[in-house]
Amino acid sequence: VSLIKEIREIFDKHKISAEIIGASVRNPLHVKEVAKAGAHIGTLPYKVILSMINHPLTDAGIEKFMADWNK
Repeated sequence: VSLIKEIREIFDKHKISAEIIGASVRNPLHVKEVAKAGAHIGTLPYKVILSMINHPLTDAGIEKFMADWNK
């Protein structure tokens, strides 16, 4: 994450027009952190993508909504 921040600062300072890739991002927290640091693109395993879209609270919320809807 700190490397992404440094690259972003250098690119901004020298007006370099290029996209920054956060490579081998291994967990959802790092996805968020490299995005906040300035990465435009991230490479991450499929399991990390799934963990970002599936969350127990989201599932519980959907179940409660559907139960209320069906009433």
